[in-house]
Amino acid sequence: MTLQSMILQTNVLAAFAAESIVQKKIARTDQMEVQLVCLDTGQFYPVHAPDADTVLIVWEGRADLILGDQSTQMATGHIVTVPRGVRRGFQARTKLIVFMVHSPPLTEAERAEVERLLQRGEFP
Repeated sequence: MTLQSMILQTNVLAAFAAESIVQKKIARTDQMEVQLVCLDTGQFYPVHAPDADTVLIVWEGRADLILGDQSTQMATGHIVTVPRGVRRGFQARTKLIVFMVHSPPLTEAERAEVERLLQRGEFP
């Protein structure tokens, strides 16, 4: 896959749903993928440990963050780097907009694990 040049507006892309988080694929190549993830207050992105380096860029909002064995918080303007294999996940304290960059892209099995954990409805 080749990357296309584009200019996008976050305020146009951002969308929220009461029943689940909203994940939008922004870009993907064989080496990386970029997603926009929008969470309403209380919603969560499950704790998992994919085989991908990840960068989280908090565009708006606040969240409780699990990073390895630590619990901390992230908020508007924070950039979080997570090495492959390290546990990560977050729960929104306010409406939350996060850009997630994975390198390499998550595998289908890793995506299925995220969906399975979302369906369980539990955040540590």
